Amino acid sequence: MPAEELQGAPKFVGETEFVMQENDKEEVCMKVYLAAPKLLDQKLEAEFAEHGPEFIAELKKKVLVDDVNALQDAVDNNNGNLVLTLLDKEVTLKHKEHFFLSARERATL
Repeated sequence: MPAEELQGAPKFVGETEFVMQENDKEEVCMKVYLAAPKLLDQKLEAEFAEHGPEFIAELKKKVLVDDVNALQDAVDNNNGNLVLTLLDKEVTLKHKEHFFLSARERATL
C-alpha cells in the first residue's frame, strides 16, 4: 500500500532494503506496519456531517487508535456494528460500510 494511504498512526514494525536481481540499479526499501483499520472517509463525512468536522475527526481518531483485536471483538459481538459515544452523541458504524479492519480486508471485496 502506498504510504499516502496510511491512516492514523500505524504501528511500524521494521524495514528492509534490497536490490532487484533483474536490475542492480533498482533499490527497494520496504516498510512493514501492523494491520490497522481502514476508514471510508467519504462515507463517514457524508453520513455524520450533521455532527460537524470536530466530531468526525474524533470518530476517526477513536477507530484508528483502538486495538485491531478489540475492534474485531466489538464488531463480532454486535452483529457487525461498532457503537460509539463521542461528544455526548451515540453513533453506529457498520463494518465493511464505514470501515474495514485492515487494508487487506478492504482489497478482498
